[in-house]
Amino acid sequence: MFEDELNSLVEEQSDSHVADSICGGYINDLVKSMLDFNEPAFEKIFAAATTRFGMYDTMVNVVYPFLNKVGVLWNISRTSPIQEHFASCIIKRKLMSATDGLMPPSKKNKKFLLFLPPDEWHEVGLLFANYIIRSKGYETIYLGQNVPIENVEKVIPAVHPKYVLLFYLNMKPVGEVEQQIMKLSKVDEKITMFVAGNPDLFPANKHKLKNIIFLTGASSLLNFL
Repeated sequence: MFEDELNSLVEEQSDSHVADSICGGYINDLVKSMLDFNEPAFEKIFAAATTRFGMYDTMVNVVYPFLNKVGVLWNISRTSPIQEHFASCIIKRKLMSATDGLMPPSKKNKKFLLFLPPDEWHEVGLLFANYIIRSKGYETIYLGQNVPIENVEKVIPAVHPKYVLLFYLNMKPVGEVEQQIMKLSKVDEKITMFVAGNPDLFPANKHKLKNIIFLTGASSLLNFL
């Protein structure tokens, strides 16, 4: 196949996972406004989706497929990293605003500590997890991006979380993810740890690891809560 034909086929495949035509319309409109750096249009489309579906379903059925499509477009040279960064910044701002609008935590005895480990910068998933957890009344302590494991080891005894949640997305040397999560799990063996992100990075023996739950998506976190 010629390169243009192959790229078109890849783009078509990225659209095959969209929930329905309405979501597909929102996704295509978000892509267009992102390519044009049109922030008012992007915010208007995002607001329309959240008004129709709510924040959770908008993230699962519109925003995540949108980000997936952006990744595909980037790989076939139809968009640039700066356009993805532009869109991600708006989405992160919307998630922060939605989280701020939630009721104060009511389950303070079940505290979550959330962070991204070293060399992890993609914060949308962690912010969405924070929103989901807070929407169910749990207290969260949010540490953000690229947090050294040694720092988290010091935070745990100070705040006494019941749960720790972290994401892995970037490729790592074999065994690094398992080494980090095992190191954290030994700080307080009563803590339940949730690990999310790229399943290719999860340890091969993940089912044997005590008090460590590997999340397969937003729904698995929601079901636990």
